[in-house]
Amino acid sequence: MHEESSITGKTLRGHPPGLAILSVTELAERFSYYGMTALLALYMVKQLLLPGHAEHVIGLATLRHAFEFRGPMSDQAFASLIYGWYGGLVYFTPLLGGWIADRFIGTKRGLRLEHC
Repeated sequence: MHEESSITGKTLRGHPPGLAILSVTELAERFSYYGMTALLALYMVKQLLLPGHAEHVIGLATLRHAFEFRGPMSDQAFASLIYGWYGGLVYFTPLLGGWIADRFIGTKRGLRLEHC
């Protein structure tokens, strides 16, 4: 009934099986991104950056010092800066990952295509 995929010989309602995997991966990525951004700044201001908590986070003081090159900033400003960096890196790191995959890993090893 369904056409066979030229790559695997299998179909999923007429679509290649990799399309379902891609869709689920995108759904999980978007869910984690929007869930994290919704809570990140709120958690930092209301819990993490409070006196008595921030001192116990490894590297937080160093990171804050690096971002305060223009002078001291409020907890809200620091949390917003972290939020911005997180959002930016979400869109930048796939470019870096794609470059690494293309240069060093390759299609066969990256996707584990045994039949290629």
